[in-house]
Amino acid sequence: ANPIGSSYRVEKGDSLWTIAARVVSEATGGTPDDRSIARYWRLLVAENTSALTSGDPDMIYPGETVVVPPMEE
Repeated sequence: ANPIGSSYRVEKGDSLWTIAARVVSEATGGTPDDRSIARYWRLLVAENTSALTSGDPDMIYPGETVVVPPMEE
């Protein structure tokens, strides 16, 4: 489980999309739709792109740390 407003260590197979889906699911207690995931994914991308090793939000590596910002209402 990821406490929102913290950081998350990337594991093999993760993408910013799967991390976003997990955070939204935990926050809402249900299965989020793509629109909800996309809204949070944009926050993740904005928060993390400059700090990523690759500089590319579509390419994250195991062991990297991403900031998990609070969800917007």
